Amino acid sequence: MAVTPRPETVRGLTETDCWYAAVAFPPPPDLFEPGFAQPWLDPAACQNCGEATKALLRDARESIDAATRNTAAGLALEDFYRLADVEARAELLRSALATLEELQQRTEEARGLGVSVPVLPEDLDRQRLSLLRLLYQSELGLQLLNIRLKRRMALPGTMPERLWPKFLPEITVEPIDVAGEIQRALSQRPDLRLLRMLYLRLDPETLPAVREILHSRLDRREAPARPLSGLILGLLAERRRFSEYDAVARAEVAVLRQQLADLIALRERQTADEIRSVAAILSTQLRHIAIARWNLEQLRGKAASPSSGVLAQLAAKLEAAQAEIELIEAVMAWHQAKLRLRITRGEFAQPPSSSPVS
Repeated sequence: MAVTPRPETVRGLTETDCWYAAVAFPPPPDLFEPGFAQPWLDPAACQNCGEATKALLRDARESIDAATRNTAAGLALEDFYRLADVEARAELLRSALATLEELQQRTEEARGLGVSVPVLPEDLDRQRLSLLRLLYQSELGLQLLNIRLKRRMALPGTMPERLWPKFLPEITVEPIDVAGEIQRALSQRPDLRLLRMLYLRLDPETLPAVREILHSRLDRREAPARPLSGLILGLLAERRRFSEYDAVARAEVAVLRQQLADLIALRERQTADEIRSVAAILSTQLRHIAIARWNLEQLRGKAASPSSGVLAQLAAKLEAAQAEIELIEAVMAWHQAKLRLRITRGEFAQPPSSSPVS
């Protein structure tokens, strides 16, 4: 049973390349996505809006654009790290498969010479089939991740090169400053900055814009969203038509301000809890990495022991390859958790400081 050959053409990809492309070419809003509604317009087009409303719209657009960048970069980088993980494991699976096939060959030769071998050919066959299944799954995963990551980076789907993450899986063992990370996330996440801005600048004039921004996730299937310009102009017309609008607006401002305060508190709690959860995962993954590394060192020492026979060395080498796969999985799980921490604190809200290196 032959293994599918790997493509020869690859395109090296760094984290910065991935980040830069994802924020430079974010996907446009999907008008057919359930829950989508466009909450703003060009402030200059809202001719009857006051300056406070226009300024609010401009600042809201900046905050939501920043949140979009953070989300787009986070999704692309999650796939980047998944791709690095699968590439590393696929390479180790190929190495383990080659070792197993050599072990099978040496075992058959020993049996042919009448040497007693403490391993059954059927067991080796089953192990080979298991490795082949894992390798085929990895190669499928590589194809699917390449398709998705190219789309996230606005690369053509017909591009023949396979994306190759250029990445050094370094681990930092310093404990996470949970309180500091929470404070950092609360201060720089663009969604929280937007909510605080809406809270502080909410008044009867900005009420229509604030209300539309907050309710911009209405399901289009239930109620098609009205353009913000039309909504604001309609409410301004009502204001001219009904003298009691000011009193109603002030009452609604008070209610909406309390709702905003509750929403901000909820989002802050969710952010803090996510930071705490990621910190716990990172700490646990460091222990998993230490155990996997110790196990790998033991097996490598056994495989290199001159006192062992060739078959024993090959068997130990095979175990070492499988232990290295477990180590890679633990290391990449740590990196994916670290990425989640960076996304949670809004690190990708701004474009990277340097352009990608081609």
